[in-house]
Amino acid sequence: MPIIRRLLALSLLTVATAACGGGGDSGTNPTPPNTQGSLSIAVSPATLPIEQGASGTLNASVTRGGSFTGPVVLTAETVPAGIAVTFNPATVASGATSSAITVSAIATVAPGSYTFVVRAPGSGVTDQTATVSLTVTAKPAIAMTLAPASASAVQGGTTSYTASVVRTNYTGAVAIAVSGAPAGVTTTTTANGDVTTIAVNVAASTATGTYALTTTASGSGVTAVTATFTLTVTAPRERRSPSRPRLTPSACRPAGVASRRRSPSPARTSPGP
Repeated sequence: MPIIRRLLALSLLTVATAACGGGGDSGTNPTPPNTQGSLSIAVSPATLPIEQGASGTLNASVTRGGSFTGPVVLTAETVPAGIAVTFNPATVASGATSSAITVSAIATVAPGSYTFVVRAPGSGVTDQTATVSLTVTAKPAIAMTLAPASASAVQGGTTSYTASVVRTNYTGAVAIAVSGAPAGVTTTTTANGDVTTIAVNVAASTATGTYALTTTASGSGVTAVTATFTLTVTAPRERRSPSRPRLTPSACRPAGVASRRRSPSPARTSPGP
């Protein structure tokens, strides 16, 4: 019986030890976690609108994971012609997470949609990329045409022409001004939308000749444009008094009166000897 009791106690001890995790490494040495490094990059905003000749800013955000803590050197790929991309800083140092991206478009880039890729490589991890979309819009501008481009006016007279404004991506107010008029010439402007009528008044004392009047269209935030109107001042025509008709003798005779002609005198004969 004592032997049976000892065997039973030993069995119970073995079961208790197994239940508590004893007798092996399963409860004291867990499997080590995965320490492989990782890297990701995000760029915001995903779409950047910029004007011709202007620039815009994006933000690149780097996220490290696992065992990777090293620096990340950012580069731009497949950049369209006329577009420049710079990073500040170009290297995202260990412990840092962001970089400012400046995108510039030259003035001659055609308006439209473009893309480029930002690449983020790191030592021991797979390179990561992000695609950036650009929307290039036309630079705000105005243009102007004159009709007619030249005209004549007599001294003391008037003439007129119109200035028509054409807008590109611009909705602001446009002012029309005229300069370069000679002494005695004044102008007044009357606007009707984007068409302005310029009345030109010429004083009687204005010297005759040809003059260039500069017409300028200007607006806030756009480059002013000019066009030349050529004014020719002429002298008025002389007024002639109606000439009196030259009277002939027949025109002075009353109607029905025939002209009288003297008959030739008869020849005198000398008396004979």
